[in-house]
Amino acid sequence: MKDKIYHLDIETKDTLIHTFSFDHNLKEEDLISLEENTKFYEKVNHIYFKEEIDIENIDKVRTLIETSNTLDDEKIEKYILIDYSNDELEKLLEINYLSPDTWHISYKRTDGIKDIYTITECRRLKDYFDKKITSSLKKLSQLEQIGRIYDIVKLLDYKDEKNTLLEIIETNKTNSYGYNLLFQELLNRINISSYIEEAKSTERRYLTAIDINDDKYKINGIYLFDPFMDSIPSEEYEGNLRKINYNYFCLSFNKFHNTKYKDALSGILKIFYHINEKMFKDHLEEIKLFDDKYIEKLNKTFKLDYIELYNKIKSTDDLEKEVLFTIIKEINTNQELVDLIEKNYDLKQEEMYEE
Repeated sequence: MKDKIYHLDIETKDTLIHTFSFDHNLKEEDLISLEENTKFYEKVNHIYFKEEIDIENIDKVRTLIETSNTLDDEKIEKYILIDYSNDELEKLLEINYLSPDTWHISYKRTDGIKDIYTITECRRLKDYFDKKITSSLKKLSQLEQIGRIYDIVKLLDYKDEKNTLLEIIETNKTNSYGYNLLFQELLNRINISSYIEEAKSTERRYLTAIDINDDKYKINGIYLFDPFMDSIPSEEYEGNLRKINYNYFCLSFNKFHNTKYKDALSGILKIFYHINEKMFKDHLEEIKLFDDKYIEKLNKTFKLDYIELYNKIKSTDDLEKEVLFTIIKEINTNQELVDLIEKNYDLKQEEMYEE
């Protein structure tokens, strides 16, 4: 319906409720016409922005609503149902809204799920990320950046309940998936792509796979991370002591599958690890049909074809302890804490890999 300035619906039992829906950019004459037409629609309850309308046009409609003599801005719920980049989202949040809590944004998380937030809530989300992703963080090497973010996420507490991204950062509690989701969201803001993979165990849990290319440490491969398994409940330790676990930090697939717990990846990545190269190539077409949404995520994250991804996973070397602790020393200035981390690491390694 591109020939329409806006669309209206629906009649209820008690009263006529009008909904405006904008799906494309408006010319100046369209806005004048719209302003004239609003005089006949005093009971506008909802306005939707979607598809091809840009931020500039949304702002023009906002001005029209807020200056209208007939429309009541405070009583109209506005929904921006468009996928925006982080930069575009920031532009939306910088607009001066008279009634920010009546404006709702469809926030697309890095995992593809969409949460609906008000402008006020979305600003709180942005403030959190601005505080965590500082200029000093961006100056570190890739693995050092990941280590800093890993430490942030490890400070969450476990809660066996699914929650939104905003709930995670404001309550500091989430489930295994939420740990990996926040990890992924923070990484995305420094342009590090990651893939969340389900792991089979007695309880549902997840891991994050990252294609590491760190020139400083000459590390190149696909590695697994699990901030949930390395977290320590706040009732057990306080402050920096909660950072002492790095047992599931930057594990090669081979090392992960040699752990005592024998957790098996249960998503599509298990195929890339478990079968030999000939079998992988023979069944490549079947693998591509595994599930379109997983294939799309793999392609977006790793930007490798299936054979390249298979070979990279298979050829990824273990991260040496010496390299790990060089990274830990770079992101932790407290030598006593580093010493404690190393003692704890050695003890945990014995537990994880004992027969």
